[in-house]
Amino acid sequence: MLDELQHQRLTVVLTPAREGEGSVRTVMTPNPDWYQRFCARYKSGRHRKNRAFETSVRRQKTERALKRIISGEVHTMAYANHGKSPYVSRLIPEIRDYLRRGDQERKEQRAQRLASVPF
Repeated sequence: MLDELQHQRLTVVLTPAREGEGSVRTVMTPNPDWYQRFCARYKSGRHRKNRAFETSVRRQKTERALKRIISGEVHTMAYANHGKSPYVSRLIPEIRDYLRRGDQERKEQRAQRLASVPF
C-alpha cells in the first residue's frame, strides 16, 4: 500500500475539447483505488465554489501512518481500540479490505486502467 501511494499519484492534464470549446481535464494516472475509497470515506466539512473533491485525508499523514504501522512502531489493535492516532485507526479497515482483495484483483484493475489511458 505504501509503495502504491508513493509511486502512483493523480496526474491530470489539459486536453483540447471539441473545436473552439477550450480544454478539458483528463486523468492520466489516478490515485490507487484503495486511497480513492479512503479519501471518499472522510469528507471535509469545507465547501468550495468549484467542484474539487473535498476530503480531510492528507497524503503525507497517510504515508507517515503506514510507515509507522510497517515499522512496528504502533500496534494497530491498540490504536483501533483507543483512537490515539486518527490516521492509524482509519487505515486499519482499509488495510484489511486491501488484503482481502488480493494481488490478482489489483493487477487486473491496473491493467484495465492502463488500457483506458489514451495515448
